Amino acid sequence: MEDTEQKYENPGFEAGPEEIGMANLNGNAAAVLATTTTTVAPSNGAAAAATSISMPKEATTRIVNNTRSAEWNANNAVVIRNAMKTYRGAKSPVLNDFNMTVKEGTIYSLLGSSGCGKTTTLSCVVGLRKLDDGSITVFGARPGTKQSGIPGRRVGYMPQDICLYEDFTICETLQYFGTICGMTKDEIEDQVDFLIDFLDLPPAYRTVRTLSGGQKRRVSFAAALIHSPELLILDEPIGLMRSGRLLAEKSPDALLQEYNTNLLEDIVLKLCKNDTMGITEEEAAKQNEEDDPVAQAIEEISFQSQARLSITAMSPNNASAPRFRNSTSKDGPGSPVLAPKVSTNPQPPQNPHKLEKSLSSRSVISYKRKQSFKQDIHDEIYLGFSRLKALVRKNLILLMRNRKFLFFVLILPCIQMMNVCVTVGNDPTDLEVGVVNFDSDCKNYSMDDCIPRHLSCRFLDLLPGQNSQNRTLKLIPFDTEEEALEQTKAGKTWGFMVFPENYSTYMYERAISGAEPTEEVLNGSIISFEMDMTSKQVAETIRTTFFFTFQKYIIQLFESCGFDRRVGEIPLKLEEPIYGSTDTNFRQFLAPSAILGIIFFCPLITGGVNHISDKKRGTLDRGLVSGVRTVEILVSYFITEGIVLVVQTLLIFLIITQLFTIEFNGPIYWGIILSLLIGFCGLSLGFLASTFCTEEVQTILVSIGSYYPNMVLSGMVWPLEGIPKFLQYIAYLVPCNMACESMRSLATRGWGIDHPHVWPGFVSTIGWILLYWILTILVHKTVKN
Repeated sequence: MEDTEQKYENPGFEAGPEEIGMANLNGNAAAVLATTTTTVAPSNGAAAAATSISMPKEATTRIVNNTRSAEWNANNAVVIRNAMKTYRGAKSPVLNDFNMTVKEGTIYSLLGSSGCGKTTTLSCVVGLRKLDDGSITVFGARPGTKQSGIPGRRVGYMPQDICLYEDFTICETLQYFGTICGMTKDEIEDQVDFLIDFLDLPPAYRTVRTLSGGQKRRVSFAAALIHSPELLILDEPIGLMRSGRLLAEKSPDALLQEYNTNLLEDIVLKLCKNDTMGITEEEAAKQNEEDDPVAQAIEEISFQSQARLSITAMSPNNASAPRFRNSTSKDGPGSPVLAPKVSTNPQPPQNPHKLEKSLSSRSVISYKRKQSFKQDIHDEIYLGFSRLKALVRKNLILLMRNRKFLFFVLILPCIQMMNVCVTVGNDPTDLEVGVVNFDSDCKNYSMDDCIPRHLSCRFLDLLPGQNSQNRTLKLIPFDTEEEALEQTKAGKTWGFMVFPENYSTYMYERAISGAEPTEEVLNGSIISFEMDMTSKQVAETIRTTFFFTFQKYIIQLFESCGFDRRVGEIPLKLEEPIYGSTDTNFRQFLAPSAILGIIFFCPLITGGVNHISDKKRGTLDRGLVSGVRTVEILVSYFITEGIVLVVQTLLIFLIITQLFTIEFNGPIYWGIILSLLIGFCGLSLGFLASTFCTEEVQTILVSIGSYYPNMVLSGMVWPLEGIPKFLQYIAYLVPCNMACESMRSLATRGWGIDHPHVWPGFVSTIGWILLYWILTILVHKTVKN
């Protein structure tokens, strides 16, 4: 289909054949692509495939419909052909057979209503999204390829929102974006000084949070210009008010009828032209640039020059690189650098002082025509290191600026570990148990007498809590069994014991009768217990206490009567434990796994929340456009979070070994290393979760939801042997499963890294980290596509 064009006069620009160089304070940008939202009349409903475009180079506005596909040539910076884009769940495409051509040396403005596809178009140009169908070429190559250099240093991107770190100062903001683009320290300082003066920014030490809306937009604009990009992408950088005045306030139908046109975009152009012609130059110079700061900056660096600037054309034989002319630069005389070409027919400057500085001899990022593969690798490594350095510095600054949050993150694992050690693993104490003693009143008796009296009193005195520092039981006497039973049913006691009448006599006869005691003796020597078994831990504590106390009571009774104590012992001997001790409590079992659980959970939350915050404020996309890679983001967070993890881990190990004296029999440094690996594993899982979420609360809920199965199925609080067999196999799909067994083996058994029960925990944790990294990168690419 043939090209169709409709031309309208564009107010504020003088028609002429000269190319107008733009986008770079040094004059070396190829093109500027910007968007502006307008209101479209419902009756005409402009679609994305027919977007109004303002092109200052030809002083016209063009509407392109179904432009046939054309080969990219040296004069085109951006070419879009037959673009199709539909978002998932949308009923209609946002881009429908969309065509666009942006020539070098032009300012190209997309005009359209909100939601018509302007931002989608720009995001596809800078490589944040991909088309469903059609093609995009930038500097002759597809965005995302090495030949196009986009995402990367060749593009400057100013998003629709501010998309800046609020806790950064102006200087730190510009340094961050300059470092990402591989600029040297001297280049950054030179550009920062110039941009602050040129854009009339506040002092460099002011934080972004304290700036006004207009000042923030100028800082955002400066961040897009800091590295002197060849292509400048501005997503709605200006407003529609002029000098704080409304140009028209009527219904769309009235405006369309009054100006005899079909599109409201045409009305906007005519209103701007009439408004511009109706004021003097002196009045225009006094307009408050705060009303539209970025628009004025663009106008200054575009048209106030003493000479028209243009960019040397791209070589058709090497579409990925611009043509160069020899110029003196810091690389040495005669080295090829990108430089402006000056043409005649100058325009009067609006601000000659700023222009003089913009055209002065200043550092320019140079692009070499040809270089060896070895040099390409060297440059790529340098850029990667520069981006990583900027990301790490950014993370550290944000962390240090939020000191309350940093303190909370450092102290939270310590509080959780102390809470576990204080509340879990201790034996219950002061357990109230009733006693009904029909045998004796326990007055005036001796523990050493071998007489058949007061034996029930001997047993009661041996129970923990009676005349000893062990306060396990608290005995409460009752006169009748009914009264004791009523108290247990009321929940006031955990149970009661009953000594029958003449218990002492029958017990003595049972001891000396040998193998043939009578039925009466057997029944009369039994102590009966009735208990509340609703609490497993409490009931087991009482039962264990009764069992060991009774064994001690029998041995003591035999010794007092002159018998061999071995006669009273159970014919079952438990030797000294190979690992652990006979008095090992549940805390010793829980502490090693609790360390891993706590270290795993904290980065899981903070990593995901930080990543979501970065996405929501738009700084993540802005970094990706500048060439930052997903793996570099992960590595940067690993470095900064690793510092926090080291402090957290050391504090936790200090607490358990020194404050609570929990033994760590193996090499403690292997325990610390395993804890750090688990922390990195949690951080990786947090990043993976955040790729599926859009809000911080969603990430928190996903993290909490994944933490509980991980805690239960990894054997943190209960041995895996106690769960169903099929779940034991499923438990291997839990990140902390094998790590918990390794940590327990290190702490309680004292094994080393070479033991087959230890090293699998390290290997599996590293494997989970790599798996989460791979999935995160794949999900990012999938979302992008």
